[in-house]
Parts: sequence; structure tokens; C-alpha cells
Amino acid sequence: MTEKKLDSISIVERKDSYAGLGCAERKNINERLADSERKYRLAFEAAASIITLVDSEGIIQECNFRVEELTGYSVSELEGKG
Repeated sequence: MTEKKLDSISIVERKDSYAGLGCAERKNINERLADSERKYRLAFEAAASIITLVDSEGIIQECNFRVEELTGYSVSELEGKG
């Protein structure tokens, strides 16, 4: 009988997970995700226009700081409002 050694494998039964991937693969995915999130955040904050993220109920979840310059309302005044 031969024994096969595998990288640590996550056994998670969720459709949105990356169950079954080895540690190196998960690390690579997480690094790419973190890089993508950094790029998004930079673009979001550096935009010349107001960017507002609104949920399905019309509640403002997030907006960039450009909103303060153009409207006079602070980000904290707007977030959570509908």
C-alpha cells in the first residue's frame, strides 16, 4: 500500500468556498483577492466623482470622500441613510 501525502485540505461543504484546494492555492487566491481589494479601494477613494454604494433597500452602505467636497455632507452623515 502506498501512502500519498497531500497539502492540507479544507473540508468545507459550502458552494462559495474553495474547499479541496491546497494551502498554496488558497494562499495565492487570498493574495490576489487582497491585491484586488487594494486596487478597488484606491480607485474608490481617488475618484473625481461621487461614488455611492446603495443596498437593495436604498440604504447607503458606503460612499467616497468626494461626497463631502461636492455636497457638504460628511460620509458619516450619509452612510446608513436611505
